[in-house]
Amino acid sequence: SDHRCINTVLNLDVPSVERESRLQWRKADWAAYCGLVEKGWEALDLYKRAETAGTRQELDVVVQDMTNVLTQAAEAAVPLSKPSPFAKRWWTSELTAQQRTLKHL
Repeated sequence: SDHRCINTVLNLDVPSVERESRLQWRKADWAAYCGLVEKGWEALDLYKRAETAGTRQELDVVVQDMTNVLTQAAEAAVPLSKPSPFAKRWWTSELTAQQRTLKHL
């Protein structure tokens, strides 16, 4: 016969995209956050160091310390989201409430 078998192998593995947890700033404990920032800045004497930084390198070190304090406070006082593959970043709880109101009309 003049027909030959053709074998085709398809690699259809779709790489999964890891969704990163985000900080939920709307649900932040602002009192705790501000307290942690204040304590961190006082502990590192950042107010005085920022005022007396004489060189660019000194100022860069102060800014890095400030950033670290802010990051640590956020990790402690701001909850992380549990990302869903179907989540829409722009959707808020207010929109959910409005949607329910509209459905009941």
